[in-house]
Amino acid sequence: MMKKIILGIFMFMAIAGCSRCLLIHSEYYDITGSVLSPKPEDAPIEIYTEGQEVGRPYFEIGSVKVMAQHGTSKEAFNKELIKRARAAGADAIIDIQYIEDKGNDMPLCGKLLSTKRNMTATGKTVVFTPPTGQMDKK
Repeated sequence: MMKKIILGIFMFMAIAGCSRCLLIHSEYYDITGSVLSPKPEDAPIEIYTEGQEVGRPYFEIGSVKVMAQHGTSKEAFNKELIKRARAAGADAIIDIQYIEDKGNDMPLCGKLLSTKRNMTATGKTVVFTPPTGQMDKK
């Protein structure tokens, strides 16, 4: 009986410790210090990958980073990027890069559970400014 309890505790700790690797994790970094109202859940957020021309004036408000297990679809990444951008009050995410991270050396996760290769998506959150612009275009 004691062996089953110890085994159960060990399994719980191993699974809990690796939840960071197995699930999508996202972060937002504000660079302006200003607080914008979050956008509604159905507000459209435009997405521009690295090198795509935005074609309108904008002001950068922050950056967003999403990390997930290798093999996660770009749609899943974009969904999480958009969620974070809406919460920040952004109109769009620009310069999005999808990067493979081969350096996951976390104990258990990277070595035992075949999640050594993670994926990361990063981008800049922006708000669009009027064409006459009261804010400078970046």
